[in-house]
Amino acid sequence: MVDSDGMNRVFCSRFESNKMIAGLMQSTSRHPSTEPRNTMNKPEFFVTPGYGERQLANMHYAQAVKIGKRIDTSGQGGWSDDWQFPALLEDEIAQAFDNLTRTLAAAGAGWEHVVHVNSYHAGGFGPGVNETMVKLFRQYMPAQAPIWTSLGVAALGDPAMRVEIRVSAIVP
Repeated sequence: MVDSDGMNRVFCSRFESNKMIAGLMQSTSRHPSTEPRNTMNKPEFFVTPGYGERQLANMHYAQAVKIGKRIDTSGQGGWSDDWQFPALLEDEIAQAFDNLTRTLAAAGAGWEHVVHVNSYHAGGFGPGVNETMVKLFRQYMPAQAPIWTSLGVAALGDPAMRVEIRVSAIVP
């Protein structure tokens, strides 16, 4: 039961503690039919008016999901409602931020709730990409600095896309 380094004793004591905790939980839990229903964790899906309706009809996906107080968006590109992309990369990034604003609003959130950003950049990081992203972070989120993962990728969902951004937000 006890090795020279004491590892089995530690394992056994944790195992026994877990058995005791499980037993206590079973003896104090109610029957599932008498438990209050928790609907806060039921997913709610949101479609951004305009391009989101197009994506739902053509690609069968929603733009955002809310579970409890957390909202996650699908990747938003710099497209217009009629699926056009700006000529300048900086304008495409700015349009992606505008599209995220619309998607967050559809789900009941705003940039002040954003805690995590993932950005995907087709072909890597050309001149001005990070500078534009940081400028827009400061514009849209002046009161907080979210965590950010930025990836260079070979391609995105549409051959014309050069940027895609998804966010996670926590609402009060």
